[in-house]
Parts: sequence; structure tokens; C-alpha cells
Amino acid sequence: PLAHAIRMRPAMSHPFPPDAPTKGLLNVHEVARLTDSSRSTVWRWAASGLLPRPLRLGGISRWKREDVEAFLARAEA
Repeated sequence: PLAHAIRMRPAMSHPFPPDAPTKGLLNVHEVARLTDSSRSTVWRWAASGLLPRPLRLGGISRWKREDVEAFLARAEA
């Protein structure tokens, strides 16, 4: 089960806190903060397939916000 693979924040009505970025693409720092994990853990999840791989945009990596929301929803289920 995914919930065992990650350490989650307490359940929220919405997976993103009010101070979360509002843009559609998130960098590794933002994903790590939102999942209460380290950057290396985010990369490990992406490499293992738990978290979708990021988009590569000219040498930078960004995750789609909706992919991270879906990941968090699966983890809380």
C-alpha cells in the first residue's frame, strides 16, 4: 500500500495547504514540502514509479500539480 511507503501529514480536506504554490507545475522543493519529505525521497519515489516522473523543460524538472494531487489522494486512501 502506498500509505506505508510515504509519511503523510495529518489528513486535510484538500491536499495542498493554503500557502501552497498556485502554479500548475511544481519543482522538487515544492513537492518535497507538500509531501513532508526530502528532495531525495521525491526523486526515489519518481524512480520507483510511486510518483509520476517529472516533465523535463530545458534541463529543469517539474511535476504537474494534478499528478502530485493524485499521488497524495492515493497515499491517503
